[in-house]
Formats: sequence, structure tokens, C-alpha cells
Amino acid sequence: ATGAGEAAEWGGEAAGEPAAEGADVLEEADIAAFIERFSLNDNAAGKLRSLSPDVQRVVMADFSPPSHMSEVSGKFIMFAVSIDKARAQGLGPRGVAPDRQQQIEAFVQKWGLNQDALTKLNKLPPAVQSIVMAEFSPPPHIEECSGKFIMFAASVEKRSGAAGAAAGAWGPPSAAGAGAWGP
Repeated sequence: ATGAGEAAEWGGEAAGEPAAEGADVLEEADIAAFIERFSLNDNAAGKLRSLSPDVQRVVMADFSPPSHMSEVSGKFIMFAVSIDKARAQGLGPRGVAPDRQQQIEAFVQKWGLNQDALTKLNKLPPAVQSIVMAEFSPPPHIEECSGKFIMFAASVEKRSGAAGAAAGAWGPPSAAGAGAWGP
């Protein structure tokens, strides 16, 4: 039976634990409650149901869209795919080693970063991630600092040259034409 206790559990620390110890399959009622909580569309609900129970648990426990978003189905699908791929490769959530993942999760929680900021952080090379997490320090009066974080991370990435190698792929094939893309 579903009730207020289970609904309250979605946001708590125990949300990622199976309903019964060793349970292989999630209860359909739990899945339906999650779908209803986020008003997921049919595509997102189908994606959730297609995942293995292990991945379903992680996705249902960790999905946390920004509170200002009213339609989150697309974000949910992208999030679920990233978790599923990471698990398939034997990595922790979001495709990084479990200890590194704990560092990232603590950092995201400390600053209250949204999904876009988390995505930016996860896409950075490990060395740049370390720099960004060590040096990020927004002004204390800023309540929502995800945008500031994304801009800061991009500047550190550019400064470190990590973006340089990838940016070269967009330039012209000849070295002599490099100036044609900008000053």
C-alpha cells in the first residue's frame, strides 16, 4: 500500500534503498508514484520502466530537477540514460569512479547546484573538476549560483587549455587558415 510515508521518503536519504532488503524488482506502485510526482510523460515513464531495477533505484533516488521547472520529462530521460550508461560501464552514477562521485555530490549539495551545473561539472576533465571544486567561491549574497558556477567552470576549462584541443576540431583544416575563425 502506498501512503504519505512513502511519498515523504522520495526526498529523504533512504529513497534509494529498495522497499525490501534484497528485492530485485521495484513495486509498480512506487514507480507509478514517482511518475505522478514529477508528472512524467509517456516517453519518460516508458524509459523508467525499461531500466533495470538497480538503475531504477538510483534514478528515482537521485533525480532532482530545478524547482522552477514545470515540465521535466526530457531532463528525466537524459538523466536516466546517463545513469544507465554509467552502470553499464561499471562506473558509479554519472560515469565517474564512486569515490570521485561522492566528492562531486558533496560539492553539488554544498552549493545547491542545478542539473545544468552538474552536467557541466561532469563533462569537465578530472583535473579541471578538481580545480573548479577547489576554487569556486561565489559571493555570499547569491542564493542561486548554478549560472555563476557554469560560467566559472567554463573559464577554468578555457584557462587550463582543456577546451583548446576540442575547439581545434572546429577550426579549418589548414593551420594557415586559423585566423579566419576570429581575431
